[in-house]
Amino acid sequence: MKKCENDDYRTVIHRFVMIVLVRIKFERLIIILTKEQFYRCFDQKLKWYLLENGCQFLLVARSTTSDDKFWLFERTGEFEELLMSYKRNKYND
Repeated sequence: MKKCENDDYRTVIHRFVMIVLVRIKFERLIIILTKEQFYRCFDQKLKWYLLENGCQFLLVARSTTSDDKFWLFERTGEFEELLMSYKRNKYND
């Protein structure tokens, strides 16, 4: 069977489409997990407040939509208390 000139082109396009689809599915999964179990912190002052009070971030990444850097924290009871405390103090200042 003779190889068609477009086979390489089709293979490249197919791989590209598969990579894009996998990335979209992965990003949606991250967004779902982020909303329920994790907090994406884009505020450096808040990040430092959380770190100074014993929280540790899991990873540093960039938003796929805005390219802004964020720190990912796990939502725990202690984290939620610190976040509420920070918000109260921020708005009272």
